[in-house]
Amino acid sequence: MEPAHALLIECVTKLGTPDHCTSRLLDDEGIDNRTLGPEIFDRARMKETVAGALERGIERIIVDMSETVWITSEGLSQFIALRELVHSHSGRLVLANLNKRVQRVFDISGLSEVFEIASTVSEALSMIEEPS
Repeated sequence: MEPAHALLIECVTKLGTPDHCTSRLLDDEGIDNRTLGPEIFDRARMKETVAGALERGIERIIVDMSETVWITSEGLSQFIALRELVHSHSGRLVLANLNKRVQRVFDISGLSEVFEIASTVSEALSMIEEPS
């Protein structure tokens, strides 16, 4: 079996912070159904799951936010902490599939200049192949 290429976290957010998430390991072609850690976890475990991936040498993290309806300042702070963790391991974090409302929050807060943001997970996979 090929080693994992990236960790994909799929977040469902209805109340402003991640309500629950799932994670899957991806191969070079973006296809793999192996999970890392619990199949479904809450926001408290998201950082722990990413830390586990980083410890295993998986330094490319994609967060699919297609099910994120809204984000609050608490949710933003969680993503900032996640970004700091990933960057402390020389990794890459790309957020994908932000709806217009969530994108606007990132734009107004100035965080769209800080985070790498992709329109789709496929675009995020391409982005993590490019040098940062």
